[in-house]
Amino acid sequence: MNGRHDADALIGRLDKMVAAGRFTTAEAERLRSAVESGDLDQVIGEIRSRHVKETLDAAVLGGGIGADEADAILEQVKRGEHPRLPAGLRRRFGPGTGDGSE
Repeated sequence: MNGRHDADALIGRLDKMVAAGRFTTAEAERLRSAVESGDLDQVIGEIRSRHVKETLDAAVLGGGIGADEADAILEQVKRGEHPRLPAGLRRRFGPGTGDGSE
């Protein structure tokens, strides 16, 4: 994140994001706690990785992507990179690898 302003903006939107299904209640609580502890970037990365893994798992099960390609994308995400899923998978299996702040 880019400082306290971004953290405040994210925290201010959490209830709406939970209601929209973008974060679970538990994830929202983790994020709120992370702001106070200074671990926000780490927690966002962990949540983002889990969300991307769910999208990739669905794509692999649906035959839209191979397991090796899914593993490579997930590793990029875990390194903090922002890879995009191939266009057909974004339409079929999710918005890509957004961090929940879109």
